[in-house]
Formats: sequence, structure tokens, C-alpha cells
Amino acid sequence: MTLEYGSAFYFIYPCLCIALFFGLYFGLRHKNKKVQFWTLWGITMLNFVLHFVKLAFPPYVEDLPESIRKVTFENICAVSALVFPFFMLAKKRTIFRDYMFYLGCVSGFAAMFIPLNIIGLKVYEFETIRFYICHGSLWIVPLLMVIFGIHKLDYRRIWKVPLMYFLVLLVILFNEVALMVVGWVAYDEAMEEAYELYGITSKWEYFLSTEVRNSAFIFGPPKSMEKVAQFILVLTPEWFKPGKYIDCYMPILWEVVPVYIYGGAGMILMCLYWEHEHMAEDIRYLRDKVCKKNKRTKIKYLKRSKFARPERRNVRGKRYKHKIKY
Repeated sequence: MTLEYGSAFYFIYPCLCIALFFGLYFGLRHKNKKVQFWTLWGITMLNFVLHFVKLAFPPYVEDLPESIRKVTFENICAVSALVFPFFMLAKKRTIFRDYMFYLGCVSGFAAMFIPLNIIGLKVYEFETIRFYICHGSLWIVPLLMVIFGIHKLDYRRIWKVPLMYFLVLLVILFNEVALMVVGWVAYDEAMEEAYELYGITSKWEYFLSTEVRNSAFIFGPPKSMEKVAQFILVLTPEWFKPGKYIDCYMPILWEVVPVYIYGGAGMILMCLYWEHEHMAEDIRYLRDKVCKKNKRTKIKYLKRSKFARPERRNVRGKRYKHKIKY
């Protein structure tokens, strides 16, 4: 029995991950913060170890040493598996834990329902089970950290999270260059006919291709997705897209504006449950500031206006406003 889209296990494994989330929640909710923290940290370390152990099992063991690339910073989830244990222990941990929550929850949850790497594998195979354990932990741990109060969200810090995301994309990009230099990822001349279908005729075009590897869409959306991605591409400046300025998508930079606009809106929705009172408080404060400023401006305008009430002096020289009847 193999794992396929729409099959029974395609739904069963994500349901098991959700069940694990609730099991950890009910099992840890009355524990002290120290027990909660180290339990969740232990799950990230399990993910870290499994990320390397997979090389001893199919399908990776048959492709050694080239398959070592699978334990490098090859994609968003691989980076998360390698850095999350250290992000939790970092001294300046706020932005790191923000990244864990927003990117970990999105990438981990999405991977469970779009398991590209394991489609076609046997449902009880080690790699299949490992895949769901590792990707499930990417969203289970950060979400429980916020629920248990180990990490406190602040929507004012959201602007920093895309910066972390772009830094991760740079790491993935340099990792891709290193893999090509070592030879673990290479332009295969025997595949030239297949590459021509994607318009790839050189090693440089292979590297910049949106169809062959293109982790996290660093080099732009695949041609098959361009129609679907139009609502994203409409925000990308013309000089970062193929056209009159360049012949390809500008790596990483093409998605800066969409990430800040769409990603920012998405992150606000994600933290709304915990931050709605904080947001409401800031909105009230801003409203009061604007109203107060408008009131002051109106008073100054009226004082300078020819319609302002005339002032008269009493016998002692003090000014007072006198209502004149016409």
C-alpha cells in the first residue's frame, strides 16, 4: 500500500499529528513551565536527530553520498529542523521564537497536506512515518509554546519575521550553490532532452530554473503556477520579473513586496486570538491621538478665522469672551 493523494492514510497521518497535539496539550497544561519547555525542546531535538538518521534508510541510503544534500539547508522545513532546538535556547530568543511560530506553523502544516517527498512511498515505511513526525513537530511545538505562555506574541514585531525569512532564503541559496560546487546537485547532460522541455540549455539556466529544484520558490513561481500566482506577481515590481529589464525572476527579491503585504496580513490573522486586546488598545490610542490633534487644529483655525468671536476687555484689563447680539 502506497501513500497517494486522497488515499486513507493521506488523511489518517495528519489526523494522528493533530491527535498528538491535543495529547501533548492535555498532558502538559497543568505542568510547570520548566517541564513544558524541556518536553517541547526534546521534540525539536528528536526532529533534529531524525533529520540525519534518515540517511540510513531508503530511499536515501541507496544514493549516498549524493543524498547527503537532504540533511543540509535544502529547504524551509530542513532549515527549521536544524535550527529550532537552538532557537529555543538562544539568549535573544524573541524574534527566533516568532519565526518558529509563524513559519513553523505554516510550513509544517502545509507539508502534511502537500507531502511531495513521500508520495508513492509505502505507508508504513520509515521515511513516511519520519516525515509526519518531523513536519508535525514544526507546528506542534511553536503552537504549544504560545498556548502555554512560554513565548508571548506581539503583533508589533511582525515586520521582523520576513527579515528572518529572507535570511533563511539566503542560506538556502548559498547551500544550493555549495551543493552544485561539490557535485551533489549537478546539471545532468544525459537529461538534456528532458531539460529542453523546460527551456533549460545550460548549467546556468539549470541553476536559475523555476521547474527543476527551486526550493521555497527562490527563483520565482513555476510556469505551471504563474496563472494561479497572478495575485502575488501583481505586487512584484517589473524590474524583478522577466521582461524588458531581466530575463528571469530576481532570486528572493521578487517576493519581498508580496511577502510583506500578504505575509503580514496572514501573520496578523495568526496572532489575532492572542493579540486582539493589544491591537484594540493601540487602535483606541491612535484614534484618541488623531481626534485630539484634529480638535486642536480646529480650535487654532477658529481663532484665526474672521468668524471667531470678538474679545473685549473688562475694566481691569482681563480678557473675556462676550457674546454679541446682532
